[in-house]
Amino acid sequence: MKKYILPVIILCMITSVGFAQSAQLEEEITKKEKAMYEAIQSGDMETFERNLSDEFVSIYSAGMVNKDEEIENINNLTMNSFELSNIRVMSPAENVAIIMYEVASDGEYMGDPFSGTFYSSSTWVKNDGDWKAIMHTETRAEPVGARAEAMDDYEDEEESDVEYEEDDENGSEEEEVDGDKVH
Repeated sequence: MKKYILPVIILCMITSVGFAQSAQLEEEITKKEKAMYEAIQSGDMETFERNLSDEFVSIYSAGMVNKDEEIENINNLTMNSFELSNIRVMSPAENVAIIMYEVASDGEYMGDPFSGTFYSSSTWVKNDGDWKAIMHTETRAEPVGARAEAMDDYEDEEESDVEYEEDDENGSEEEEVDGDKVH
């Protein structure tokens, strides 16, 4: 029994160190992500730009943008308020962290008002001791049931694209999908 005590103590120490590092990473990445929103809100483009890697890409419903396009878009944005919630941070590899969260925000983009809740994630990479955002994506949160309705609409649309023709030679039906005939 005594010979198992030392390995159990060592395992407990390693586990507690891992949890502490995980909590520290979550705190650090959450702080970095919030700093980006604060920089946008205050118009501090120097801080915003400094936290983006050169390879940065954002993905939105309108498409993908690179670092320069993102900076241009943010220059056209006025953020009145934001609140991050349901934050989760994971580290799939050393020096890589992914933060996922919901953000409620409102403001104006190119003079058009916006407000709502968005599901967002950012990927951060640590190089030379400094975390830089390399990717960000967000999508508007939909009301409960909206996804099911959208899927129903999609399935209805696909069914309307299918046409059936009767084959004169052997009486079997052919299905035409997007202009291609299949049996």
